[in-house]
Formats: sequence, structure tokens, C-alpha cells
Amino acid sequence: MQPKDYCAKWVPRKYGITPEQWGYKAKCLEELEQVTGLARNTLKNWKDLTTEAVYVQKLLFYADFYNELSDFFKKYSEKKVDKSTT
Repeated sequence: MQPKDYCAKWVPRKYGITPEQWGYKAKCLEELEQVTGLARNTLKNWKDLTTEAVYVQKLLFYADFYNELSDFFKKYSEKKVDKSTT
């Protein structure tokens, strides 16, 4: 998964900021820094937030998967279970 795709998916969901809004790129870099462990200066060097580094793409794929699972479990745990049917 490319960094720009990860950001387009998760920055709006986590921070409520869309790509058109001010502060989007800063939040995107912050999120990528947290997920990949790379320095912000390294991330700023990626043109259009893309990279050929396969390990970064895999890290973002795994982070995306983790985020999806977390969202699923949050939604699942919020549902009330009708104990009379079990």
C-alpha cells in the first residue's frame, strides 16, 4: 500500500481531516511517522507520498489491516447482545 493511499483512507477516519483541508499533510506525515517509525525528514522526501520501498508498502498494508480489525472489533463490541436468544 502506498503512503498516499494509506493517508487518504485513514487520516480522514482518524483525525477528521480531508485532503483538501489545511493540516492534512502534517497529520499524514505524523501518522506515517508513527506507523513506519521513519523520520519526518525521510517522509518529506517522498514525492507525492509514494515510495518504491517494499518494506514500507508492507508495513502500511499491515497497519491498514490492523486498523480495519480494530474498527471492526470496536463496532462489534458496541453492539448489545440479546442474551435471551443464546
